[in-house]
Amino acid sequence: MANPNTKIILGLAAGKVYQGRSEPLRKFMAGKHWLFWSPVDIKQKVVALAERGHENDPSIITAKILMR
Repeated sequence: MANPNTKIILGLAAGKVYQGRSEPLRKFMAGKHWLFWSPVDIKQKVVALAERGHENDPSIITAKILMR
């Protein structure tokens, strides 16, 4: 399903990071043009999904359950 305009970006979604190490890791990843989601970023994204209106989408339903 990829086409010539598709860009592949490496990334890391971390569930746990040592306290105070998220920003240095984010800078390292940005220096290599990689994506980094810290635990705080992941939580913000789950909260944003949970706040969306009712949709019959498994990821949104899961987010709503997690935020109860």
